Amino acid sequence: MKARQPPKAEMSRAPCVAAASTKKPCAPRPSASASVPIESGGGIDATKRPKDRQAEMKRVCRNFSCDRREVESVLDKYKQKVKSLKDARERKDDQAVPGLKSAVESLEARLNESRASAKDTVHNGLDCLEKRELVQRSFSEARKMVEEERAPELQQYRDTLVQKYKIGRAEHDVPMQQAIGAIDNCKWVSEITWERP
Repeated sequence: MKARQPPKAEMSRAPCVAAASTKKPCAPRPSASASVPIESGGGIDATKRPKDRQAEMKRVCRNFSCDRREVESVLDKYKQKVKSLKDARERKDDQAVPGLKSAVESLEARLNESRASAKDTVHNGLDCLEKRELVQRSFSEARKMVEEERAPELQQYRDTLVQKYKIGRAEHDVPMQQAIGAIDNCKWVSEITWERP
């Protein structure tokens, strides 16, 4: 006697939804009020939280500066030694020339080193300035998101968060001005020129 295939309804009586025994007991359920990042023309990077951008900023914004006064002092000494060297050569002072020539070469090496270092520092400073601007933008975006929030249960936190993001943004104003000043000093150092003997 051939076995008869049971009707389709009898083949599977499994429910369309997984039974409790087949679910992961600790798996989180999707939230009905899940939020999405605000849209912005900056793409994914524009939706980064202030905390994420702060981490990037700290990686770039290390102590950087150029001691313009020190470089100006070295440049003045260099010019004085060059003048003295020219005078010694005109007087044919063979005893003074070697020492003055060595001093000029040493000071010129310091100037070259300061100029090369300043060029790198200008690049780092501009990168730091850009990262701080991004952090400020994130605080502004977060503040706007909170101000536009309409959920009743979140209104009690609204003013506190708005103030927090306002302060967070303002905290970067002074460091940005300091960075601009440091960049200007380093630009001056990176562009110095001098007359060679």
